[in-house]
Amino acid sequence: MTRLLLAFFCAIILPIFAGAEDAPAPPDITIAITGPATDFTKPENPPHLAAITDEGQRVPQIDSLVPTAVDSCSLQQGRIITVRGEFPAEVRVLLDGAAIPAKPGNSGELMFALPPLAGGIHLVQLAEPNGRRSLPQALLVDSSPKITAVHMGKDQVTAYEMIIRGENFFFGSALVVDGNLITSPADHAALLGGQDFLRYIDCTTLLYIRHPVTREPNEFTLRVLNADGQQSAPFPTSFP
Repeated sequence: MTRLLLAFFCAIILPIFAGAEDAPAPPDITIAITGPATDFTKPENPPHLAAITDEGQRVPQIDSLVPTAVDSCSLQQGRIITVRGEFPAEVRVLLDGAAIPAKPGNSGELMFALPPLAGGIHLVQLAEPNGRRSLPQALLVDSSPKITAVHMGKDQVTAYEMIIRGENFFFGSALVVDGNLITSPADHAALLGGQDFLRYIDCTTLLYIRHPVTREPNEFTLRVLNADGQQSAPFPTSFP
């Protein structure tokens, strides 16, 4: 029996191990990824993307507006808007959908004067004669009041003038003094009755007529309140 098992081992099992030792090693496999390398970092100079219609035609493009925000009562020079982008020579500037006069500036620029507008967001576009238009760009007309300075004006013995400088004051603006509302008088009663009142000079100046109880300096806070509900930030000051 032992001889029979030994003969089986030599005839069957040993050739299997011998074959395993002589089997060729599996080949090395290298996975190659072809195609352009992908860089997930933001490029220093990203590619320029031009707007194209469904028919493959380029449309005028606005890259930027300068400035993007204008105060309601800014002077004429501060109301010049520069449109920068890519467009043909015959393009028109549209403001809220209506064409407005514009003139060329430097290469790739158009300039226009902003007309009087209500406060809020307005849209600027470029339009070609064939009807193709750029995507709209937002332009903010800021009508919120701001106080930048307060000065002493004329002294009238029982009252004095406080000159309030700032931006975006309107006829009908009111003044809030430590929570008390000061308005422009509807008639001459306030002028004769010894009441505090407000005078509108222009969009950058208000005149506050104040009747002090004492001539000692007193700290208080001013706010300008416009008819649309917008108000300035608190402006602390010290006057009699």
